[in-house]
Amino acid sequence: MDHEAQEDGVPSAGLPPLDLERFRARRVRAKIRELAGALLIAIQRRDPQGLWDVLDEPGAMRWLPRGVREEALAMVRLPSSSHRAPIRLYRFLEQLMRLEDEPLPRGDPMQLELGVQTMPDAGRRRPSPRRRRTGGP
Repeated sequence: MDHEAQEDGVPSAGLPPLDLERFRARRVRAKIRELAGALLIAIQRRDPQGLWDVLDEPGAMRWLPRGVREEALAMVRLPSSSHRAPIRLYRFLEQLMRLEDEPLPRGDPMQLELGVQTMPDAGRRRPSPRRRRTGGP
């Protein structure tokens, strides 16, 4: 064969490597949209069992924000004549649409790098200015 061997011994066909992060991100977002759509249907029908079925799906507690879940639980208890809209759910769906083509971040999602720099004199405490009393006994 005419293929060149890469460093790991696997022959390359001259094709660039695939960015699987984008495919994974799309698949996860599609699942989240599916869960959110089912959540919206359960809210519109005022179906508590349907809502719990959605929340019992694998990943629902991880992927649907707490505020969205709490709003859904509150709204499913409202009477059918109520005209309240699930605003948090709509905002969440709109954020998902904005993030459509961005890959999911790698690493531990609980870790967030803030990039805070320390000041050179951070160890010293500055004296606080004293307030002067003006006039009056």
